[in-house]
Amino acid sequence: MGTLFHRAASSYDGWGHSLKLRMGGSMQRRELMQAMVATAATGLLPAVQSVAEAQRHPLPSTLSPALHLLAEISRDGVRVKLYSDGTALVTDLRNGVDWRFGPVAFQEEGPVDDGAVWMRTERSMCEQYPGRFLGIAEGDGFRFWVLDAEGHSRGSFHVTLQIEDNGLEWRLLEIDASLPSLSFPTALECESLVLPQHLGRWVRTPLRGRFCWPFFSVMNMRWFGGLRGENGYVAILPEEQCADAVISATELSAAPMWLQRMGEWRGDRRIRYEFVHGNYVALAKTYRTWAQAHGLHRSLAEKLRDTPALSALTGGRLVSCQQAEPAEKPRFYEDRLIAPPPGDPATPYRIYLTHRQAAQVLRELPAAGVSRALVVVRGWIRGGYDWSHPDIWPPDDRLGSLEELRAVCTNSEPFTVALHDNYQDSYQHNPSWPHGVIRTKEQRPMRGGYWNGGQAYILNAAAGLEYARRNWQMEKQLAPRAMFIDTTSAVQNYQSFEQGRLQTRAENVANKAGLLKFYKECGVVLGSEEGADFAIPYIDWCENRHDRVAGESIPLWPLVYHDAVVSGRYTGSDWAGAVAKADEYPPWLLDMLWGYAALTELGSFEQRSAAYERMRATRHMDAWFASICTDAMDEHTFLASDATLERTKFSSGRSMIVNFASQAQTHDGVSIPAHGYVAFDEQGRPLVL
Repeated sequence: MGTLFHRAASSYDGWGHSLKLRMGGSMQRRELMQAMVATAATGLLPAVQSVAEAQRHPLPSTLSPALHLLAEISRDGVRVKLYSDGTALVTDLRNGVDWRFGPVAFQEEGPVDDGAVWMRTERSMCEQYPGRFLGIAEGDGFRFWVLDAEGHSRGSFHVTLQIEDNGLEWRLLEIDASLPSLSFPTALECESLVLPQHLGRWVRTPLRGRFCWPFFSVMNMRWFGGLRGENGYVAILPEEQCADAVISATELSAAPMWLQRMGEWRGDRRIRYEFVHGNYVALAKTYRTWAQAHGLHRSLAEKLRDTPALSALTGGRLVSCQQAEPAEKPRFYEDRLIAPPPGDPATPYRIYLTHRQAAQVLRELPAAGVSRALVVVRGWIRGGYDWSHPDIWPPDDRLGSLEELRAVCTNSEPFTVALHDNYQDSYQHNPSWPHGVIRTKEQRPMRGGYWNGGQAYILNAAAGLEYARRNWQMEKQLAPRAMFIDTTSAVQNYQSFEQGRLQTRAENVANKAGLLKFYKECGVVLGSEEGADFAIPYIDWCENRHDRVAGESIPLWPLVYHDAVVSGRYTGSDWAGAVAKADEYPPWLLDMLWGYAALTELGSFEQRSAAYERMRATRHMDAWFASICTDAMDEHTFLASDATLERTKFSSGRSMIVNFASQAQTHDGVSIPAHGYVAFDEQGRPLVL
């Protein structure tokens, strides 16, 4: 503790004296005594209740830069000392470990969220400055001023501290309007970062550059953490706090950065830190426990009881079928400044799989070695894939009749058929345009991606829910037993400034959850893209792009949610060949290691034979997945220093070792073949799949 304190003091001395500010000793002692008396009496610092918009608080001319203790609080196995430069020394009394919040947090010169559909996550030193802090005791908490590199005040905020249930919570409110965003508290010093990005990321080499990562497009769970030795911290953004926040990171530092809500500092900002003994698995399990206690977890076993049609997936695999898509018109290429493919004149419509052909595929799957599957049909809507959102009805009759599509949807066991739909995108050529499209602060419609339907625009989530309710009255004629609602759990949180229909980021998240809840209440098996923690109570499966970076990728997503949602990976139509290239491992090894379902893409009716061959070559995936599909993932371990040998273990006791190396390796007397795997039963005996 002494070493850390002296380091904090010396870092302050390097800049503080340039402020040339002084503070009367009696005032300083009086405020400090008030804080210490409140601390001694309660063991915590209660939160301020008022959340009214704060005016700017000028930096007092008498404020001294001399580093001093503002308060010390201790409760539930945690002790914290808060200093006037914003640093804090935290002692995890249960594990005997000290942690330190440093003196600097990068602040943005302007708004981080500029109203684009995909936030620019990489930031420049030209748009950030190293923010330092100067604080005093105030009321039930403290007021800190943010100082830039020249020592000038950019604004201030009020903060309280509270220790409860072995965790430390910071609560920020009364933030000055002069601060376009605010990063506080600062980063905890650690040796590596643990980030819930995609599969999961363990950053042990300092990040090159500066980043701001939003929820839920980059951060799919509302936490981050860090490790030092055999201990770690987990920072959790409770309730709706992740809506108006991004994670600011550089080197081996990560801290929350808070955003204004609709151009104002409305409401409070809270973040909770818990301290644990263990590695990244312990951090993931800490968040899992918190998620279970706060309604962000629902087991697959429970979902299976409520929706028996889900068993076609938990006992099998995903099969994705593309039915039709609109052909690109000349403007499609002109708007992207690329040349159209030679010899491929645009036609109004491309058919890959009619309804009758889809029914034939379902009949042929058992001969391809697929005993059970959830089959997703895409592009059945008016005009083909993407074309008519949100005005999708009626289904395109060029694919067949309504009765033929209904026959596909109601196909009996062992297959469950899902219809693809989307309630984020809207296109100008459809009747509902522009009702419900997000408006930026400048009142422009928010542009999305450039997809098969052309330029997409983004719906606010309240409108998406309205359109879903309207469309379901027509879709239910098909009696679908499953729905895939694309992009809902894959994107960041949006604001809409549409006059008379304002929508905050928190409302955006709530309405997206409401959309998924609506479909789940319709009794269907439900899926969405990528996956996010707010969606887990409702979705049964997610289709993602999880991949592996050796030694960096860690399975945080399945460590938290393997027993709550089925995950499958998009890997392209040439995925899962029976024989990999000599210097590459087959992509399905990742699915085996992480306990994911196989996902096979069928591009067209003519290509089905090749798809069937891929299915036959990967039947072992189905056998393994069916045996652990409702298990929690309990462990993940790197068994080789070069990360070529990894093991996962599940709550049933079954485990999997995967060898990513081009030569065989041995572990505990068992040889794992090159680019291969060995599965183990509950007693640790090798399994034949």
